[in-house]
Amino acid sequence: MSMAETHWTRLSSWQILFIAFGLLSWLFYLGLSWIASLPFFVQILFGATTGLVFMASYFNTQILRSQHRRRIAVNLAQLSTVDMVALQRLMPNHEKALSWVPNTSDVELVRWINAGLTKAWPYLKEASSSTLMVDLEKVCNKYKSGAIEAIKIKNLNLGKFCPYVEGVKAFRNGENKQICLEIQVDWRENGDQEILINVLTSESEYEVQVKDFIFYCVLRLTFTHLTEEFPCFAAVTFSIVEPPLIDFQSKLVSGDAKKILGMEKAVD
Repeated sequence: MSMAETHWTRLSSWQILFIAFGLLSWLFYLGLSWIASLPFFVQILFGATTGLVFMASYFNTQILRSQHRRRIAVNLAQLSTVDMVALQRLMPNHEKALSWVPNTSDVELVRWINAGLTKAWPYLKEASSSTLMVDLEKVCNKYKSGAIEAIKIKNLNLGKFCPYVEGVKAFRNGENKQICLEIQVDWRENGDQEILINVLTSESEYEVQVKDFIFYCVLRLTFTHLTEEFPCFAAVTFSIVEPPLIDFQSKLVSGDAKKILGMEKAVD
């Protein structure tokens, strides 16, 4: 289509609009003139009837819109509970679009794990605190150096919030006949985590507070030597897929760090 034809089409559209508006205005004027020629009582009755019709139409439109919104809300609520098999039946020709939809069984599994950890965390925290204190104290004393003679864990509080499992991925390693389970663990929503450490030196004793832990990693559980008898595997190995994200804040609660060479920078 050329520029002249496009310009003529636009002018024709505006001309048609003006002609239609003029006809409607003329008909509206004729209607008002006819109503003005009627008796006064008939004019009042006609105006009241017209107003009631418009009010009834408006309220009916609002009721229909409300019912339509309710149907949409119900359909969306029902659609949120549909599994992958039902979606494939509803949309058999949209495999590419359905490939972006996460597997609902994995999502339910993660929710179940988080719900179980939340309920069991108070008991797990009490049961594991003493063991972690002993293990952490051994590790700290193993890597002590300088003027530090001993390191003791005075108190360990894991906080009221448990680690959060972001996702679970299971896959099979066909070559080695293994099943791998990768778990994304995020543990940072805690405000009351605390570790009190007593640092013993030849001169005095210091108390260090460690708090605000941030820990994120991807854990991999590998089940090997698969068998047909329960529990269906003979061995399991534990590993971390990538270097974990670990961060914390430390503070010297008691003692003067300036008395020990290099301790001030280490604490800061």
